[in-house]
Amino acid sequence: MQTWVVITAAGSSTRMGAMGNKLALEISGKAVIAVTVDVFIQAGFDNIVVVIPPGGYAYYEALLASYQVVFAEGGTTRQESVYKGLKVLPAGCRHVLIHDGARPFVSSSLIHRVLSSAKQCGACIPVVPLSDTIYETRHGELSAVLERDKLGAVQTPQGFERELVIRAHEHARTIGLVATDDAALVKALGSTVLVVEGELGNIKITRPEDISALTPMPQVRTGLGFDVHRLVEGRPLILAGVHIPSVIGLLGHSDADVIIHALMDALLGAVGLGDIGEHFPDTDEQYRGANSMILMSKVIALLKASQVEVLNVDMTLLLEKPKIAPYKEQMRENIASALGINTNRVNVKATTNEGMGYIGAQEGAACYAVATVRGPG
Repeated sequence: MQTWVVITAAGSSTRMGAMGNKLALEISGKAVIAVTVDVFIQAGFDNIVVVIPPGGYAYYEALLASYQVVFAEGGTTRQESVYKGLKVLPAGCRHVLIHDGARPFVSSSLIHRVLSSAKQCGACIPVVPLSDTIYETRHGELSAVLERDKLGAVQTPQGFERELVIRAHEHARTIGLVATDDAALVKALGSTVLVVEGELGNIKITRPEDISALTPMPQVRTGLGFDVHRLVEGRPLILAGVHIPSVIGLLGHSDADVIIHALMDALLGAVGLGDIGEHFPDTDEQYRGANSMILMSKVIALLKASQVEVLNVDMTLLLEKPKIAPYKEQMRENIASALGINTNRVNVKATTNEGMGYIGAQEGAACYAVATVRGPG
């Protein structure tokens, strides 16, 4: 037997004021109603009824052009609109999930929890506990303090056996009962309604101040970089853009600045943009002898194009000789200037390899780098 989803989209958005239809506002370039529909499709529900305002077919068809949904015209109240949506469900529908179109942040796990409990007893709603003290007020005065532990904020989706919720709506129509959600109508029949824990993130967009929720929170990411180069005679030793007096230097296609190379890889890794070998291959003659600080400016341009901000970077250089302590501050300043951040967000460390391996034998140098960035998810 099938499960169908009824999504309410027939409201007038009056509390949004001049901002207009809240379901047409965009989240990352997609209308709110489209995001809501997509959440259910991604959760495995392809049978969806969207209840729309009378005469709104063309408008909502455009908003949901990428989706195969059934449209039903709603009524003057939410209760009437839901009933009209329920009436278009096919006989093969056993269970139905009723959801507010203005709740685009519902998770797949909550959807399935509600449905699972609805299959057990016929009705289930998600509820979140209240954190504020709740008073009953009358005529502008406090009249009673309510027991918060016994109260909860009800969300959607609400899950039901199709026949049960239709019978509840028809009973309400007969006795003139008006309620703000479908569970209240089912409860009025004397039926049991199970409760599962809702989600604080499953907000309903109702007022202009809720719009901040439509902007995805920036995500913090971390990238790890590593680079290694041989030490040979006749090459300059350039580290973080600083020329360091030495009889041996690092061998490479470019200036072989091992610190900057590791840092570039960390930055690219933090945003999933590959590595320096992809962007600056050693088979390309235009990069022969290239200044690595200039190459890093190209990496930084890629980050800016992705709206990514560098928060901090940390490098550890493995080099037996020479000591770099006298040059560390200049290295930090060079990197901070290139990244556009304060020097207190840049750290450069160095260690020897205690005479062991190719580092200890002064045959090469290596560097590890970690970059933390913030940007769109």
